[in-house]
Amino acid sequence: PDKKKEEKPKVEPKVKKQKKEKPKKDVSKKKNPKLLGFLSRKKKEAPPKVKKSIAEIMQIVDMTEDGIFELKNEEFLEILQVEGDDMFSKNSDEQAFVIFSHAYFYQAYKQSIKLVFLNFPCQTTEQQRYIEKKIKECTSPLYERILNQKLKELQFLEWGRTNREAFLFIYGETELIVKERVDA
Repeated sequence: PDKKKEEKPKVEPKVKKQKKEKPKKDVSKKKNPKLLGFLSRKKKEAPPKVKKSIAEIMQIVDMTEDGIFELKNEEFLEILQVEGDDMFSKNSDEQAFVIFSHAYFYQAYKQSIKLVFLNFPCQTTEQQRYIEKKIKECTSPLYERILNQKLKELQFLEWGRTNREAFLFIYGETELIVKERVDA
């Protein structure tokens, strides 16, 4: 008998339905900036080079016979200490005069200068030694109490007070120019 070959219906391979691609969100638009740094890769930066000696850090190369400093960029520098004025003890006219004279100097002096303020600790060790010596020699209890009080004041000043000093740096291309600017 005729057997028909049973034909199996052809089954087409199933095609997966492609999901609609959502547009990718920009990582930088995230609300939490901490995640941004975590998710994004950055190149590791090399640590800064550590200077090996003070000679590499300082700009001063040499000091001339006249006490003027030579710098790495071949300029010269003179450092002058500026005497401060006690503005609290002056009346308003004297205060205004000091302020205007400083303002005039900075406007009139066109060359390169720098004003540097430094705080130094207050040294009272010699005064303390003298008062301690007087306390040992003291015979009066009243005078000893006064000396002890003075000693405590000096110790407090040394612990909690600094003296502010001002320095004026005057620059020039040559040593002679710096000398002229200092004398001007």
